[in-house]
Amino acid sequence: MTFQSKLIGGVSAAAALLLFVAGLSYWRLARNREDRQWVVHTYQVMAQLDGILQGMTDAETGERGYILTGDDSYLAPYQRGLGEVRESFNAVRKLTADNPNQQSSLNAVEPIIAERLRELQERIQVRHDAGLAAGAAAIHEGAGKQYMDRVRATISHMKSEEERLLILRSAELEASSRKTLTVLILGELLAVFSWELQVSSFMPRCAIDAGRKRRFRTAKCRLGAQSSRPYRRTRRARQRSRTLQYGVAAVRLRRFP
Repeated sequence: MTFQSKLIGGVSAAAALLLFVAGLSYWRLARNREDRQWVVHTYQVMAQLDGILQGMTDAETGERGYILTGDDSYLAPYQRGLGEVRESFNAVRKLTADNPNQQSSLNAVEPIIAERLRELQERIQVRHDAGLAAGAAAIHEGAGKQYMDRVRATISHMKSEEERLLILRSAELEASSRKTLTVLILGELLAVFSWELQVSSFMPRCAIDAGRKRRFRTAKCRLGAQSSRPYRRTRRARQRSRTLQYGVAAVRLRRFP
């Protein structure tokens, strides 16, 4: 196998290793993001469950304020409470669509909430039509406390379920974060090791090639020097011959002017 083939094979192996590490890192990051989303999802469910109770409390406050004063301004918090209850309930229904236990609890508490809100509306209507005394009597005769106690008990049970899930999902997120960090660190180490391995295998070959080229240039210079020596000797002999000839000619001229 030639050096070029070995080099190509080494680079290909290193590239394949880096691609594998990159794919594994991407998968771990995606898994970590999914675990984080589940933790956020749990907090969202708990916030919406609190929203149901807060909405019912606001509706009760507005209803009692209107019955006691007859002031229509107290109906504003009542209306806001109704809207918050509907919005939060629908949000919990959607967020827990994958949890049969929570869906069952919602099915159980939904008619209780509806009955409590219907009772508030009836009291407001009584106060509007018959006055303060009739409105106050309707408050004492109603079963509002029992309804709210049942709603609070169901919501508390649902929150306990979400807190249990939060503990599990938080643990999964922590473990996923550790694994992701480990994969990223190992990936960087493998990348550095692969690069160092390729450099260490390539540099000796480059040194050998450089040495060969240097020896070739040296031998070429020596050969050129050796080949030029006979030429220099012949040139010097010719110069001596011409000098001798000139000397002989000068002597003859002096003898035979």
